[in-house]
Amino acid sequence: MNLLQERLQLLAMLVLDNQATEAEQQELNEILIQYPEMEAELVRIRQTYHFQSPVSSIPDADTAFSRHLERLAGRVPAPTSSRKKNRTLPMRLAGWMIAGSAAAACAFFIYNRNNHLKTIQEPQQYETVLASHGSKRQIQLPDGTNVWLNADSKLTYNADFRKGERVAWLTGEAFFDVKKDAARPMIIHTSNMKIKVLGTSFNVRSYGNEKTAETVLVSGAVEVSLKVNPESKIRLIPGNKLVVANRSSTGPGKHGSTPSLYWIDRIEADPSDTGSIAQQWTRPGLSFRGESLEGAISRLEHWFNIHIIIDDAQLKQGTYTGDFKDETLEQVLEALQLTGNFTYKIQKDSVILYKR
Repeated sequence: MNLLQERLQLLAMLVLDNQATEAEQQELNEILIQYPEMEAELVRIRQTYHFQSPVSSIPDADTAFSRHLERLAGRVPAPTSSRKKNRTLPMRLAGWMIAGSAAAACAFFIYNRNNHLKTIQEPQQYETVLASHGSKRQIQLPDGTNVWLNADSKLTYNADFRKGERVAWLTGEAFFDVKKDAARPMIIHTSNMKIKVLGTSFNVRSYGNEKTAETVLVSGAVEVSLKVNPESKIRLIPGNKLVVANRSSTGPGKHGSTPSLYWIDRIEADPSDTGSIAQQWTRPGLSFRGESLEGAISRLEHWFNIHIIIDDAQLKQGTYTGDFKDETLEQVLEALQLTGNFTYKIQKDSVILYKR
């Protein structure tokens, strides 16, 4: 168990005990945003927590946690049932520092409704697959699901994916061809979406530095819920593209109308062509079709690991299509200039586009 997991568990206990401060709640949210794969650990904590327990019967989480760690080291006797009324910063810091030194020996704990200490096994193991800048990866998950990862993307899934729950966490872009299993729907988490599927093929794009995230359904059906409103379910049909505004931006709404948290567009193509449109980036090299300049730039940034700035908003008009294999950044920009009215200047790790 690493320090991040221990901190997540402690914060989760405080939230479940209704004892967390606003700062602690915000810290928990920031951990889940930065490490979406940790949501599985939070779900496990919630599942094992006894919600029937009145708050007053649960010992102070910070004190109990630090005393538990000290007891593992043979320093103090077993905890009593008394509960301190005040939570102090020194105790929290002491518990956290002891947690770091005792991490290898410690198992997380909770109190059940009878106030007995219950030991929980270490969290299940996860597998992580990375596609670095300038590369793509194709993998097959243990259940037979095929996944294509785009550049600068990360996919994490539980190690018992073949027989256990089918849960994955995505940062970046991936195309999924999901193996059908009616008894075990596949759940894919991004920073702002939860996508539930059975046997389906679809594309997901969710980079943290982009204004929107999106899902394009090619075949089958998916059910999407937004992290900010998990009770609301959005069902897509083949050819639908769900676009979700990231937290740092407000979506323009469908067709640029009223600002919205999300909107659904229709892929402008014959349904039989939806797959080729959604999958066009999976071809070798850098590929995009009918992208806005901002969309094309985003793909260049993740492929070449460089920041690109548009100096004139008028340049954002028009669309771009390109297929590149081994071309350099300069060669790609020169090619895009043929259809775009811009010139560029490369400055160290950034590029500035100017109107010609």
